[in-house]
Amino acid sequence: MVGILVDNELRGHVVQLRRVNDRMMTIKLVVGGCTMNIIRAYTPHTGLDEEEKRHFWKDLDDLMGGIPPIEKLFIGGDFNGHIGSLFGGYGDVHGRFGLGNMNGGGVSLLEFARASGIVIANSRFLKREEHLVTFRSSVAKTQIDFLPLGRLTKVFVKTASSATVVQENVVVSATSQRNTELVFEDQNGNIRVCDLRENSCSCELTKLISGDQNGNIRVCDLRANSCSCELAPEVDITVRSLTIMWDGSLIVAANNRGTCYVWRLLSGTELVADSSIINCV
Repeated sequence: MVGILVDNELRGHVVQLRRVNDRMMTIKLVVGGCTMNIIRAYTPHTGLDEEEKRHFWKDLDDLMGGIPPIEKLFIGGDFNGHIGSLFGGYGDVHGRFGLGNMNGGGVSLLEFARASGIVIANSRFLKREEHLVTFRSSVAKTQIDFLPLGRLTKVFVKTASSATVVQENVVVSATSQRNTELVFEDQNGNIRVCDLRENSCSCELTKLISGDQNGNIRVCDLRANSCSCELAPEVDITVRSLTIMWDGSLIVAANNRGTCYVWRLLSGTELVADSSIINCV
């Protein structure tokens, strides 16, 4: 039987509690004018009847369908499946940071996430292996607990041409060296910047360098709203990490194959490959 623990300070904000069955329940909270729905779920494990599994996904779909789109949705659960470390065609819902190999239970979760317009939030962040493991025994260690997330909080952001309010699945975010600007890249490859000092859409950043899951390295001019340089050292090999020298003279990128590439940044926008290409072992 599933349950949800609520901090004592939030007890007075709970406006609804519903238990669907032994495997699923939900609570609704209203905090500061924001309505949040939290679903707790426990997927039937391997070996149980397929009909029971179909009923589980249908119940979850029905429960989500009853939540108004303007309300926030968080799902936490033991999904008894492995989504693996490779997104294998599910890059729109899988953030590429998982554990082990994908199995049938993981595919079911990813298919449901895609059909429901949600993402597996805890697959979007790089972690040490010990922090990925959610079940450990004397013979195995696996990741079966996930946080599907839907209808992300709206943020005020700035494009090069105009200020807009958007609601996108955030793939990656970072802060500027001064920690005064927050940069978002969404699932469609759009890059937006938010000024944290003014809580508005003004921003002093003029250049942004990014790497994506398709292996592209881009140097973008935010004022011109264009990319002045684009490279793909290994096509379709995810750029795992990107580091820029403090003075902006060198850029180092590492991909999923363990290869590091080094470039020199010339004339403010042009990337020229350095003689150093480091193969990590």
